[in-house]
Amino acid sequence: MTRWRTLLRPPVEADRPRPAGTQPIGGLTPRSRARIAGRVVSITYQPRGAPPAFVARVSDGTGTIGLVFLGRVEVPGIVAGRHLVASGTVGNSSGLPIMYNPSYELLPR
Repeated sequence: MTRWRTLLRPPVEADRPRPAGTQPIGGLTPRSRARIAGRVVSITYQPRGAPPAFVARVSDGTGTIGLVFLGRVEVPGIVAGRHLVASGTVGNSSGLPIMYNPSYELLPR
């Protein structure tokens, strides 16, 4: 790896200490309750005319999960780059684990 790539490499989420009681996203199973921690890597907004839904993709270095907030166009505090803890029932959408309307806690920056 070149010097610049090393300097510009984003921090690896798997290197960050995992909050107590959370599970790695890569090991989640559908139809089970889970508590995960990670960083919001992207936000998706629904197009005009579609039912409102706010989708945040969260990664912890072991995998990625979609947090889907139905009926919402935004969720206060959830922005790209923010670390959070979420809990709810794990589902599956096109091979990606998801949680609908999870409870969440924002972690300090």
